[in-house]
Amino acid sequence: MAVYSIYSFDTIDSTNSFLINNYNNYPDYSVIYAEEQTSGRGRFNRIWNSIKGKDCTFSILLPVKEIDPSLHPVISQITAFSVYETLKAYSLKSEIKWPNDVIVNNKKICGIICEKTGSADKPFVVIGIGININSSADELSKIDQPATSIYNELNVCLDINMFMNKILENFFFNYFIFKTEGFEKYSSQLNAILAYKGLYKYLIQGNIQYKCQILYCNMDGSLCVKLENGIIKNFYSGEISYLKD
Repeated sequence: MAVYSIYSFDTIDSTNSFLINNYNNYPDYSVIYAEEQTSGRGRFNRIWNSIKGKDCTFSILLPVKEIDPSLHPVISQITAFSVYETLKAYSLKSEIKWPNDVIVNNKKICGIICEKTGSADKPFVVIGIGININSSADELSKIDQPATSIYNELNVCLDINMFMNKILENFFFNYFIFKTEGFEKYSSQLNAILAYKGLYKYLIQGNIQYKCQILYCNMDGSLCVKLENGIIKNFYSGEISYLKD
């Protein structure tokens, strides 16, 4: 397992943007943690709202030269699975909303973003993780989508640094198994906790909207769905978003 180093900041614009712009200044497997993000973002440049001193936002610098580029997108799913395992250790049941959100009781508790940086000779993937830990129901109500936190679910305040370290321990354990053995093992485990399996959801790809039944996660990390006309279609990470119910 990698030896990682955590670099903590009081306030930063975005931990992912910081690592993307400063990867040359930090060793492999560096973790950038910010008590507050002023310009946090998720997929499709959506704003990620975090509450200072109550939520946990951090990014990981991963060297990926030895990993096939076609498998880079599934790193976010390995990350989501690691968050799931961490929440399970606190008796909190969660699901993975493909490709990389973690939800509890149909409310978002964790968002993950996977971005590339570096050069052809030394490529990196930067994984950004934002998880609601101690935010209250009133604070969560200000978010523009259904959201929850560990405190909101369990009525227990947690030590943020301790929780982050548990996620990192799980992540690096899973990441190096994936790196040496491939994604197949995690594909079956992700299917067991895939949100909305068997249900119909509206998915948006560019300007096209699909109503489809969520079937399963493929061995390559893509999502297999059945369209209204019965056609089976695969979506790949980063291609789609869910239309709000």
